Amino acid sequence: MSSQNMVIAAAIIVALVMAFKPEMCIPNPKHRTPRFVAVIRSIGTAVAAVLIIMLLISLFR
Repeated sequence: MSSQNMVIAAAIIVALVMAFKPEMCIPNPKHRTPRFVAVIRSIGTAVAAVLIIMLLISLFR
C-alpha cells in the first residue's frame, strides 16, 4: 500500500469517528447542541463515503 493510500485510510478513520462519535470532535461542551452534533455527524458520513470511494478507485485502478 502506497503512502497516499495510508493517508486516505487515516482520513477515513477520522471521518468515521466524526460520523459515529461526533461528541469527540466538539471539545467545548457548550457547543454540543443536538443540531451541531447532527451537522458534524452528517459531514463525517459524507466525507467517509467519498474517501472510501476514492480509496477503492485508487486500489483497483
